[in-house]
Amino acid sequence: MTVDSDNTPTDSAQPAAEAAGFVSRRARYLLGTLRLEHDPFCAPTAELELQINPEDSPFFSYFVDPPYRLTGTRVRQPLLDHLKAPQPSCVYGQTGTGKTAVKTMLAAECRALPEQTLVLSLGLGKGEPVQLDERLLWQRLTEALAIDLFVQVIEQFDSLQKILKPALAAELGRFWQAHIPQFSRTVKRELLRTESETADMSTWWRVWDRPVIRYTPLTAGRKKFIEAILAAAGQQPDIGNGRSHFQQGLKLAQKCHYERLYLLVDVPGGTRPNELDIAELLHFLFDLTDFSLPIYYKLFFPQSFQPDAEYVFVEENMTLELFTAVLNWNQPDPFQKLIEQRFRTAEVWIRNLNTIIETAVVAEINKLLQQEVNQSPRFLLQTISRLIDSHANHAPDIFLITLDDWQRMVERWGMKQET
Repeated sequence: MTVDSDNTPTDSAQPAAEAAGFVSRRARYLLGTLRLEHDPFCAPTAELELQINPEDSPFFSYFVDPPYRLTGTRVRQPLLDHLKAPQPSCVYGQTGTGKTAVKTMLAAECRALPEQTLVLSLGLGKGEPVQLDERLLWQRLTEALAIDLFVQVIEQFDSLQKILKPALAAELGRFWQAHIPQFSRTVKRELLRTESETADMSTWWRVWDRPVIRYTPLTAGRKKFIEAILAAAGQQPDIGNGRSHFQQGLKLAQKCHYERLYLLVDVPGGTRPNELDIAELLHFLFDLTDFSLPIYYKLFFPQSFQPDAEYVFVEENMTLELFTAVLNWNQPDPFQKLIEQRFRTAEVWIRNLNTIIETAVVAEINKLLQQEVNQSPRFLLQTISRLIDSHANHAPDIFLITLDDWQRMVERWGMKQET
């Protein structure tokens, strides 16, 4: 596509867009005028991006390892590399800086490249009270352990099937039935929807709020294993307290040859310190030291939870320093990389905003980011999305976004401007 003197494409995109039957002006602008393969700015958060085409979410191709500030003297390397190491870790960040995205990507990488690491994801305070209740916490931990163990055993079935003998399958079936709500009913329903061995089992994970990370076919071996665990599901679970049930799950994980557990705890950014006794929570978590698997905590907390002094862990008479990082988007380069990655994923020649918006609009976006104390990628993506809407609703067949589009966006959304 060539560009004329006023930066609009010389060939009109309107006929092609109309012929393709685009349902909105936004789609007409992005898919027709800009020729993008899809809309890379329609969701500003990991939770929303994971819902877009969940069998092949764009989140994983969009992800950019975020910038961060170290609180210790460690050698700087990509944040995910630090977090994948078997050590206690904590990531702090303001709302919208990407804590949940990092947690999700860490879980996905550990699942995609299994090295005898079982990943357990636990969110606190999402749609429920965050005050600690030890009984409820044990229940939540055990349920999350059961779900993640099921998902990862099925994903890694090809490498585990030699050890998944009938006796172990029966134990797993009883545990999953006892601690995953509606497990038998859900699995039977999903089996009925399956039409062939090429069907993808990973679509099941959405039922339990786990991201899909790779194609997982319902092979004959997997189907036979599923039938075996369902046959054992009617038996009564062992009676015990929450701690004993959690220990039971860890022992089953050990029988499946997992050697360590990464416990990923995510507290949403809007949570205030007085809503969750962080010291009590950490005391509860750090006290989980006498189980059959070593547990490494990967904590994702609001920055307001950051203490004055860092915590340390003791494992087998060794003191382990807590790796601590604070997400910090205070430089332009990471933002540029984030935008470039989204354009690249959309398979277009565009690589930065300067190509599609006036220079004055770039300056306005930079001023707005500087006003934002959080300096968050979420805020940037929301701003770009609103700017696209402002332009597309006005002139979807014009290539360049203008300062007038910016002014219309500011008026519509009531955004502050520097004078």
